[in-house]
Amino acid sequence: MNVVVFGSTGSTGRLVVESALSAGHVVTAFVRDPKRMPLTHPNLRIVEGDAMDAASVASAVQGADAVICTLGMVPQAKEDLRSTPARCPGLLGGSQEHSGRHASRPGPTHR
Repeated sequence: MNVVVFGSTGSTGRLVVESALSAGHVVTAFVRDPKRMPLTHPNLRIVEGDAMDAASVASAVQGADAVICTLGMVPQAKEDLRSTPARCPGLLGGSQEHSGRHASRPGPTHR
């Protein structure tokens, strides 16, 4: 299966990438800064982009069987990504353009 992971340089995202690779999947790690991705693997493709940019997202998810979003709160930011549709229109718009399916992510249990 071809899997795209957003937020793959964070602690949860890295675990998702490692798990998907261990299961034999081909993984595309969508990252803002490729230097922050410490993992290497023959089935790992690193794509630099911005989750706010629908065109970057659309390009990354083309041909994907699954899209996993582990984007979360950035400690130094004044706002976080609790509301994916409001904060990351590129992620939902770009992924739906190619799949026609709804993309979602688990949110925090508290606000």
